[in-house]
Amino acid sequence: VEATADERAATALDFIADYLFGSDTGSVTEAIAASDPDAFVLGQFITLHDPGVLFVAYSGKNLTDLRAKIDAGVASMQTPLAPRAFAAALRAFRYHLLRDLQTPAELADNFGWYAVEGNPEYAPGAKGDGGRYFSAIDALTPSYVASVAAKYLARPAMVTLEPKTTPSPAPQ
Repeated sequence: VEATADERAATALDFIADYLFGSDTGSVTEAIAASDPDAFVLGQFITLHDPGVLFVAYSGKNLTDLRAKIDAGVASMQTPLAPRAFAAALRAFRYHLLRDLQTPAELADNFGWYAVEGNPEYAPGAKGDGGRYFSAIDALTPSYVASVAAKYLARPAMVTLEPKTTPSPAPQ
């Protein structure tokens, strides 16, 4: 994602990652837990100045099915959420952010990340919930989030990491 210098787009991608992969309420996380309770999925948008990365890790017995659920979730974000669902998801997103900015260590980690990226003023929590990050959240709309998903997530670059398998010995 090259436009993460665009704070509103980066915030929309953070919102998308939380909506899909939040550990408590993510729609993809919930769908996977319902169909395969032993599976694992984790997703997060990592805000970099240029570029950013939507990182998704998953494991389980049926990787094809898990991948299909992840792809369907990401694709669904290209259509605007219904207003009521969007409002609820935005409230949950704000809550998750504020919940994760409680301790000095959490604040230091967060501000440190954005300081390294050269933009500490954009860090969630800068000026409490009245800073630039929360202003960017307030500027999100269902259609804007869908347009960001269509622009940046329609053709993702994929990297698959699998354990190295050792070939079975040839029968003698």
